[in-house]
Amino acid sequence: MEWRIIVAVLCLIGILHVPGNAAQMNNSAIYYRFTLHFSMNGTFLDVYSNSTDNETVDLRKNITSKVEQLYKPKYTNFERFEILHIRKGSIVTEGELQFSNGSKPNVADLTQILNNGSFTFTIIQNATSIAEVTPQNQSTTGQSTPATTPVTNQTASPVTNQTATPVTNQTATPVTTVSAPAKVAQINLVFSIAKDFKDTYSNLSDPETKDLSNSITTACSKVYKSRFPKFHRMFIRKFSKGSIVIDSVLEFDSTNGTSPNVTDVKDTLVTAITNGSFNFTINNSSINTTDIPETSAATTPVTNQTATPVTSQTATPVTTTSAPAKVAKINLVFSIVQEFKDIYSNLSNPETIDLSNSITTACSRVYKNRFPKFYRMFIRKFSKGSIVTDSVLEFDSTNGTSPKVTDVIDTLVTAITNGVFNFTINNSSISATDITETSANRSPVLASMLTALWMTLASLLLSAVMH
Repeated sequence: MEWRIIVAVLCLIGILHVPGNAAQMNNSAIYYRFTLHFSMNGTFLDVYSNSTDNETVDLRKNITSKVEQLYKPKYTNFERFEILHIRKGSIVTEGELQFSNGSKPNVADLTQILNNGSFTFTIIQNATSIAEVTPQNQSTTGQSTPATTPVTNQTASPVTNQTATPVTNQTATPVTTVSAPAKVAQINLVFSIAKDFKDTYSNLSDPETKDLSNSITTACSKVYKSRFPKFHRMFIRKFSKGSIVIDSVLEFDSTNGTSPNVTDVKDTLVTAITNGSFNFTINNSSINTTDIPETSAATTPVTNQTATPVTSQTATPVTTTSAPAKVAKINLVFSIVQEFKDIYSNLSNPETIDLSNSITTACSRVYKNRFPKFYRMFIRKFSKGSIVTDSVLEFDSTNGTSPKVTDVIDTLVTAITNGVFNFTINNSSISATDITETSANRSPVLASMLTALWMTLASLLLSAVMH
């Protein structure tokens, strides 16, 4: 009777979960790994370098959750997305997609799913990379041993069902190369496409907007790569009305100290249009190119600036550059024919920030083209009538020269006549005033008091000498 009990116990041991028992291998063992790198539009915060910081933990959870929601419905053997690093440029996420035993995903499908995904953050389309990770342990039969949970006791119970999905061609096959050059030169390229603008184009994460963005960047990148071997990439910062205005950035490898000038970049696009290189129509007269100073956030294009709101007392420059030694200031006021909203009185409101950025970006291009010493423009306040814009233009006056107020007004009027802006400015509302601070105009009362003091001292001194 005892032997029957012993046999039953042995059978139970055979089917129960025992560490090392091949019949009870961990089903979640990772068989396929793919590195996933992508860049998000946003401002990189120093705390993101600390993985234990609460804000970083929240960011990681948000990214992980959104990525896993994309792949789980598509692959029954998808296990997890694991973030390895978050670094600058804008916010670069380096992680790994992990799959258990089953159908092996391919890189092209994984990439398409990512590009078609909907997120609460904006992924820069041409800054993504997916590559298969080569397994560390690979047998001669083409089977791979799970990297995370290796099974060591397989002699008694070999796993035979793995031959159906042998792992072959395990060399990494990245879709795109996204390693940034050591030094990057950036040029802001803006142009208009003759096509009806849709409200969805304001959302860069919308699938239809992604398709439009990919179509434009792919076509333009081919043109610039053929013309400039050091061309690195193109990304779109935003779409706006008129018909569809594309605000983009071209990046070039300037490690050797050379990069194209804005004229070459513009001429290259015009030539491509003439040669019929595009399947969309670009308005030649809308093309505008501007150097983005190297001191600005070169690899950090930001479209949603709500993370760093501008307070009502803070200047809002278009680009961040070192201030000139001497600055001339002109107060420029004009009215935009648009309905005023109460929130425009709050310069830190996200919608107001977008309006401010739109105006300063457009006007800065005009003044930079007209005055090489133009430094920046910032808006001090918005007020009613329709939208009265009270702004300040700053010019580098280190060499003692600066534009006259009449030149500033005439330049803006000419730009309006040429249809440069995608908003309507009332010509008769334009006014400009020189507000450059000097020792004379900074404190006229103090100056007159000093003059009176010197005259009094001179009189006393003369009186003393005569006596």
